[in-house]
Amino acid sequence: MKPKQVPYIFIPYPAFLAECDELTPQEKAVLLFLMSSTYRNWNPSYRELAAKLSLGNSTIKRAITKLQLLGFITASVSIHGETYKNKVNQYRVNLKNPAEWCPTLDLKTSIERCYELNGSPVPVFSYVYLDNKTLAEDFERALSTGEIRRTRAVPVSMVDKILSSTLPIELRLEFEEKKFRAVNIWRACRDFIEWLEIKKDYISGEQVERLKDIFISENLDGERRTVLRETLLNKTAAEFLAVVETEREKSQAERDKKLSPS
Repeated sequence: MKPKQVPYIFIPYPAFLAECDELTPQEKAVLLFLMSSTYRNWNPSYRELAAKLSLGNSTIKRAITKLQLLGFITASVSIHGETYKNKVNQYRVNLKNPAEWCPTLDLKTSIERCYELNGSPVPVFSYVYLDNKTLAEDFERALSTGEIRRTRAVPVSMVDKILSSTLPIELRLEFEEKKFRAVNIWRACRDFIEWLEIKKDYISGEQVERLKDIFISENLDGERRTVLRETLLNKTAAEFLAVVETEREKSQAERDKKLSPS
């Protein structure tokens, strides 16, 4: 008797994804189909995905964007304009590589609990979203620009520091996004005090001092920055800017003296 042929393959689908509130049923269906496609070495276009799943192209586009922001897939795909509909894309499903995931904190907790209940090693994440709002902001930005980027995600190592701060999460995230450390010290001081002058009308005096403390710990440590530290803590913004300029000129003069021939 000829063995019966089973016309499907079994796709292991993690339990935490079945219960994941961050994904809609349509987005879960797209992920499951891409997992199945991976097993068959097939990279469908948006139009093929839409036809197979009976979903609109825009729904497929949104699903691909969300899944990539959360790190469950990596897609070599353009989500900009109309040309994406017929393009055959390259998809990589990352479910066996949790280091590439970027869950929200709530989803991170669900994932860790799921692994613990199964007696499996808990995944190690690189980035997370602090809440659904920040994920939604990146999602809408990606759809409007056509470029999928995690601009609101934060390193896992920063989570406790951010949450333990007396500052609102939104304010701390905005501070982090300014990347004051990415520029030279003089530019960092000017940019910070100008930003703080705008913010201080909307936040408490305690929060202003907390922001100054964070800026000092990250930018003005050491004996060379004593004057800048004391001025930032005790003087007005105008006085601080004047001292910044004075210290910058002094530093430049010292540098020029070292470079000039004896």
